[in-house]
Amino acid sequence: MKQDKEQRLSYGNKSFVSNGKNEHFFVASQLYSVFWANEKLTFGIAVLQGKIEASIWKRRLQTALIIKDELMEHGYVWQSERLENWIHKLEKQEKAKDERRFTASSEADSQQKSKREASF
Repeated sequence: MKQDKEQRLSYGNKSFVSNGKNEHFFVASQLYSVFWANEKLTFGIAVLQGKIEASIWKRRLQTALIIKDELMEHGYVWQSERLENWIHKLEKQEKAKDERRFTASSEADSQQKSKREASF
């Protein structure tokens, strides 16, 4: 019986296994490793940007908060803080949108009121 010898290769953060036949297989990173934390951070940012979930911003915020808590739970403070930065960025953008909507609707209401008063 011929045994295939496997050789582990590394390329950046990713690990591969070579079986000697020019076939390389990606080996999943160890759970809760730095690679895992960075992937979670990347996923959380994509969620906040609306690239993963096409839901309202408050639902995307909830998903990001869950990811942030999971990162903190496993001791990845830096990644958690970076996700927190993105959360604040999203909140700031959404508040600005709400203010613009409120201002636009207030201006439209005042214009309609002016037109009604002018018609009398």
